[in-house]
Amino acid sequence: MSPAAQATPGDLPASAPIADLPSPASVPEWMVTTTDGHSESGYLPPWATSDPSERDLLPHQLSTYLADITHAREFPGQTVLAYSPTHRDDQPVPAEILHTSIVCTPYAPEPEPRIPVATIQLADETWLTDLDPDDLSRIATQLRTQADLLQNKVLPALVQARADWPSPHTIDTPDSPKSADRADSRTPLTAGHPTREDRPTTDTAALGCARTTRTVDAQ
Repeated sequence: MSPAAQATPGDLPASAPIADLPSPASVPEWMVTTTDGHSESGYLPPWATSDPSERDLLPHQLSTYLADITHAREFPGQTVLAYSPTHRDDQPVPAEILHTSIVCTPYAPEPEPRIPVATIQLADETWLTDLDPDDLSRIATQLRTQADLLQNKVLPALVQARADWPSPHTIDTPDSPKSADRADSRTPLTAGHPTREDRPTTDTAALGCARTTRTVDAQ
């Protein structure tokens, strides 16, 4: 057999393995079926944290179920102590900021959420939604700019402001020891002076100062 000749399966020994033909890459899918035999399926992304597949849905439930399908991946934010109007004890509580997620809602009414987008929860009840890669990149740049401002401008200014501020022992406050000592050293208003209750009363009538009423007869 010449080197250019092609071997056929019949030319190969019975024990020689025949290479498998390449098969298409397996694509993960979710599937939803109804009791009347109808089915819907779609792409299940590898980053999704749950599989929405379901069996034996009632036919009238299908449209609602499909509309609720959301693929998501969560990215934790930062936890800070913050005051919230929902807490009435006026004390700071742990709060998560900048929680981010990638979401995709294939059957959303609007076209934007039908492909993966990002959502950032800035704080409680405040979100940035339907962010595409350009949006997310711009916000990341803004956050880095703000972080640089906090680190390089606000932080030094705060340190200097605190360094310039008078120390607590030089400030008289109502509850400071210095103010308390000075208050204790003050002479009470009643010390050495008769109070109104201690002063002797004067009988104005005895001094001829009693008010009298004179009646004038009409002529």
